[in-house]
Amino acid sequence: MIKPIPDTEVDALLVKAQQGELALTELSLCARQLGLGPANLLNTLSIEVAERFVQGGMPYAVGDDIMNGLFPAIFDLGMDEQMPQPAFGIYLAFDEGEYQHVGDLEDWDPAERYTRPQLSEILRALADIE
Repeated sequence: MIKPIPDTEVDALLVKAQQGELALTELSLCARQLGLGPANLLNTLSIEVAERFVQGGMPYAVGDDIMNGLFPAIFDLGMDEQMPQPAFGIYLAFDEGEYQHVGDLEDWDPAERYTRPQLSEILRALADIE
């Protein structure tokens, strides 16, 4: 089970990530202050982004910016340990919404066609675990 984090802390970290200003060192320090490991904090933040997007509380572009901002920390952590999941899977789902795929019609929205269903499946799988 992922430990709850105060909403104000989550929001502040998501803003930093969206601005590309959240390195693994800062994230690790924050995680330690919250009594978490860095992977747990990355997963918590990523799940929050996924839930907000799927529930319509966050536009795709904002979620994509945040996940792109979290990716360096996800990648750096994955170099020393396993890639944090579901953070990495959520990042990949947002990545799929960044471009038209081969065979897509021009008027298809890749975020709706690929990202939203993938995130819904990730969140459903997480709910099944709890």
